[in-house]
Amino acid sequence: MQHSYSLRSVFIHSGYRTPIGVFKKQYSHTRPELLGAIFLNQLKNELPNQNLDAFICGNAIGTGGNIGRLCLLYSHFDERIPAQTVDL
Repeated sequence: MQHSYSLRSVFIHSGYRTPIGVFKKQYSHTRPELLGAIFLNQLKNELPNQNLDAFICGNAIGTGGNIGRLCLLYSHFDERIPAQTVDL
């Protein structure tokens, strides 16, 4: 059986890093998915006419869960947008 795939253009806006909260414990009581949601909401404000087709989140702290999905659910983006986490 032969499969046919069509490629489409991919656009990566840019990479960002959220604070981790160890330094002076300034974010020690803030859940990481809320920090991610703050970033996503800021991104939505910067690109108001753009569509977000998917969200990929890198996680360098520890494995477990899908922090990318949680960030998206806490943000103002549509919950139908696929999101995933890449554990580094």
